[in-house]
Amino acid sequence: MQTFSKFVFVLLTLLLFSCYRKESNVKEHLVISIPSDPTKVDPVFATDLTSQKLSLLVYTGLFRTNTNAEPIAELISSYTKESKQKILFTLKDVKFPNGESLLAKDVVFSLKRLRNTPGPKRSQYKFLQEIQAVNSQQFYLTITIPTEKALALLSLPPATIYSQRQFETKQKFLSAAKYYLAKWHKNDSLVLVKNPYHLSPTAIPAKITLKVVAESSIGIYLFSKEKLDAMKIPYFLIDHTVAKEHEIQKIRSRSIQYVAINQRKPCFDRFFRQAINYAIDKRLIIDKIFAGEAEFSYGPVPSSYIVKDKLNAVKLRENFYPYNLQKAHKLLQQSKCYPQIKQQTLDFRMKADDENKAKGASIVQFLKDLGLQVKLNPMEKAIFYKQNGQGKGDLTLLTWYIDYDSKINFLDPLFASNSFGSGGNRSFYKNTKVDNLLSKLQQEKISLNEKEQLFWQTLGILKKDAPWVYLWSLNENYLLSNKVKELANPKQYLF
Repeated sequence: MQTFSKFVFVLLTLLLFSCYRKESNVKEHLVISIPSDPTKVDPVFATDLTSQKLSLLVYTGLFRTNTNAEPIAELISSYTKESKQKILFTLKDVKFPNGESLLAKDVVFSLKRLRNTPGPKRSQYKFLQEIQAVNSQQFYLTITIPTEKALALLSLPPATIYSQRQFETKQKFLSAAKYYLAKWHKNDSLVLVKNPYHLSPTAIPAKITLKVVAESSIGIYLFSKEKLDAMKIPYFLIDHTVAKEHEIQKIRSRSIQYVAINQRKPCFDRFFRQAINYAIDKRLIIDKIFAGEAEFSYGPVPSSYIVKDKLNAVKLRENFYPYNLQKAHKLLQQSKCYPQIKQQTLDFRMKADDENKAKGASIVQFLKDLGLQVKLNPMEKAIFYKQNGQGKGDLTLLTWYIDYDSKINFLDPLFASNSFGSGGNRSFYKNTKVDNLLSKLQQEKISLNEKEQLFWQTLGILKKDAPWVYLWSLNENYLLSNKVKELANPKQYLF
């Protein structure tokens, strides 16, 4: 009898341990929905949103930005300004996921490759005049721009630091971040595994699977079957039964949606650009198509970054290209290519997912009401971004997600002439006055009052020049499992 009791006790213990291990493993593994594969895992060339968000998990740089858009040390323990342009940096004692220590030579290699490799962000990092290792833990940077601006750029995803040896021997990017990319099954999933040497201040999942879910309706089904822990839910599925059964996490967007008007096309003069801005009823689109799940913008900046109350937001909106078809017609008639412009077929491009096609169709209908001939051109993501960066197409529906939380990042690099194409300025807009104002905005010795004046001066020029069709900032809605809700910082896992 005693032997049988011991057997039962052991059996129950094993069963409980098995259940515990199973529950523990579930909590340690998240499955997150992503709309498509990243176009690149190379940080030098990663410009699409999926690639950039992936970078925040698997890569890290010398600095990162906090909620106040201030650069704070990530891989750096200290730095000293030897002169106005020369800075000595000392590295923290950190390790890559394979156990190798991060060394100054890795920093030199990573930053020189960023500065010297032809890529979309190369021009932004020309300020790195000299990069030199002093010893295994220290290195010098000689810069040509103010320190504050330099540290901000060194906190962005392109300035990732990775192992020189792993890159040169295996063409592999291995960084000292929270996670590393363990597997990539194209068009299916990416598996991220926790860096065993990363000292996170809070507990983080040991494994994350980023599941490619191209159709939102499929994502809804997988979430209902507990096969997904987080997914972004588009505005047209907000009223879906599954969405109504769960609490939707609403996040104020740090993005702006716009139509880039190709400045390389001579017929798209200022009168044409202003005309198509007045021709689109943004209020109607937001109310009827987005069900109010969007925020008006004041030019390229979401209104919430300028004013905090709705009343003043409305006043701002009414002063920045409100819908006026009659005025649009008059401006179009002053365009140098009128009336021939009405006989041309304009190429209107967007990504080929259902959400972007619906947005594109609504915008195009208003342009047709103006008398223009416009052809919708939905495109596969990789080709879409590549050709847009090359200056192809006439009108392109795009979204800009800011790198750091500041209204200045809605101006620079989006309208800087040294950031043409994939660097941020996708309309190929150039105005010397704007370049000068953006340069002054980045100076170290400038008061908040001066910065505010420069900001509004820049917006005034951008309003008149209208290099974009200024649209809106869409709020982001997510379905989250309890596992994600319980995490200390769930936003970092949302795509």
